[in-house]
Amino acid sequence: MTTTENDLKVVEDYDVYSRTLDFNLQEEGDTDANFRTENDPNDPDEQRQDVITRVDRVAASCFCKDIIHGYFSTQDDDLCSLIVLYFRFESREDGHRIKKVEVQVTFSPKTKGDPDPIVEEIYPDGYFTVQPKTQHEVVTISGGVQVSEPTTGVGADLKREKTVEKDTEDMMKVQGSKEKEGRNWGKPNSVVWILRENGRDKTGVPTSMQACIRLKRKDMSRFQAHFTVKVTPTWLTSVLSCLKTDPKDHPVNFDPAQDPINHTEYDYDTDELGLPKLEDLSGVTVTTILWKAVKNKYQK
Repeated sequence: MTTTENDLKVVEDYDVYSRTLDFNLQEEGDTDANFRTENDPNDPDEQRQDVITRVDRVAASCFCKDIIHGYFSTQDDDLCSLIVLYFRFESREDGHRIKKVEVQVTFSPKTKGDPDPIVEEIYPDGYFTVQPKTQHEVVTISGGVQVSEPTTGVGADLKREKTVEKDTEDMMKVQGSKEKEGRNWGKPNSVVWILRENGRDKTGVPTSMQACIRLKRKDMSRFQAHFTVKVTPTWLTSVLSCLKTDPKDHPVNFDPAQDPINHTEYDYDTDELGLPKLEDLSGVTVTTILWKAVKNKYQK
């Protein structure tokens, strides 16, 4: 007997636990790794912008849009780096979706013994709701008991019904926090973002998120970022997905001596990198609608 995709969808309706797909970026020195996204061997210090890309029935990717190095402000000599990341989480086929995404970015020195970069500020930071929806529910609760007259044996059913009306609200959720990874002391060196779908609508997580990290540095030494992306799809997607053993990727290098990379075209002042509001450089997109998509073929 062959199990079809339609058979599996029946199981999906019962919210069977989904297997998480882990996309990890590991140290370059791991010779056993099957690297998927590598640093250029001819330019090992390149600030790679293509961080991670995984495509199957669901797709997850991350791209470094902006990498700006400079100073926090003209009032002090604190070195600073500002990084803008663009994430995409999408279904590639109908009937498949992503229920939850966990992203972690951990910074460390490129050379052992150099100081750690410090995560000064991030955005999104805290707990946010996206596209809240209210649903009106009517629930009828009924109960009954049978009684009978002792002498005649004539019985009757006594029933009682209660109707309860209520509005319930659910929404997509985005959480961000600064963390300490690999140690229980000092200032944060890591960032965590978590995206969750609307549990009632079950339409998946937001399709894209642009996020920002502001770092403080003690010197001009090179540093790196290790990315971990954990995608929780539906049970059906996890069963059918080919992403069962995920390859390892090189960490992303950062060199404060290199020129800025600026794809957002924001007007940065490298002497005042503490000024930009990270909220202005960040955002979450649920879906994009194309207007005027139908055109006359003679239209110019």
